[in-house]
Amino acid sequence: MKPVRWILLLLSLWGFPGPASYGYPPTLLLGVQGGGIWFEPPEDGADALPLAALSLAAGWRNPTPPGGYWELAASARLLSYFGLPLLSADSERLDLQAGLPLGRSLVELGGGLDASAMGDGEDPAHLHPRWQAGLRLGPGDFQGILTYRGSYLYQPDDVEDFLYQGLSLGAEWERSLRLGLSAGLDFGWEYWPDWFLLNGAGASTGVPRQDVLGGLRIGLDGLAGFFLDWSLEASTGLRWSTANRYPSLALGLEEGSENSLYAALRAEADWSPHRSVGLQLGSFLRQEWYLTRAALTAASVDTGETLRVLSLGLTARADWTPNNRLFLVLEGSLGRRFANDPAEERWNASMQAGLEYSF
Repeated sequence: MKPVRWILLLLSLWGFPGPASYGYPPTLLLGVQGGGIWFEPPEDGADALPLAALSLAAGWRNPTPPGGYWELAASARLLSYFGLPLLSADSERLDLQAGLPLGRSLVELGGGLDASAMGDGEDPAHLHPRWQAGLRLGPGDFQGILTYRGSYLYQPDDVEDFLYQGLSLGAEWERSLRLGLSAGLDFGWEYWPDWFLLNGAGASTGVPRQDVLGGLRIGLDGLAGFFLDWSLEASTGLRWSTANRYPSLALGLEEGSENSLYAALRAEADWSPHRSVGLQLGSFLRQEWYLTRAALTAASVDTGETLRVLSLGLTARADWTPNNRLFLVLEGSLGRRFANDPAEERWNASMQAGLEYSF
């Protein structure tokens, strides 16, 4: 895979791929795009907006003897939505990671930051530092992995800040160049300092919300031919929360409003049928079953069912380059959220085209 396309893939992931001896030189990518976004329900009377975007991405991965590595990836994106009034959004991301050999094992240390000063088009302004430390046990094709992860989401204009602390226990098996397998157990705890529990009258108790999370994931990845990289992941899990809510005077206090089970699938593919052409596809499906939260009608009447939500998404990107410097890019996305509560249903779609230049 060309370095430019590798950086674009890297910036789309949470964290970094597993360690390997490969590297790529420092790369800087500047992009300009234009297009539109469509969404439902409408916001401020609009359900479609033209947009323009300016983006910058950089990356560098360097193997270090004997068997270590360090890695840097950064990106920034500025968007303008041409509505009334003109709206702006931004997003910034920084990821750092290093692998340090320790006998027959590898210590991994990493940190990152997601940020937005004006909101990124989906979430309000935020600052989201992340950190992790892990240990890969065993040489060769099979490795056990123990990882600690932490993060803190700060949103100055919202009350949904939270601290996350978690542990993951997993394993990876690179059976061959064409097939790899992975599995893991994830455990986490969240503390929401600004989300207070309510009493029977719907008033704040001043007691912050806390959540416990657990999950299981299984993944496959591989190479088809010499030009198609693919990956599949299935996961399931549970959120158990102290949060409650007071939807209306008639319904009263609802305990355990965020307790839920989920099952999810994710698939990605990167295909380069020609050295000048790159195609990337991504999709996901996530089903959530709330254990006690009531599904309501449009008039906020209890339907007698607990809330169920199905989320689907698809992303696609195509690029063509005559010289591995200048790229012509076309990309789009589609998302749909189904629920048995009309207040939880929505959809959005976007299409953008533009140029990217690799320095």
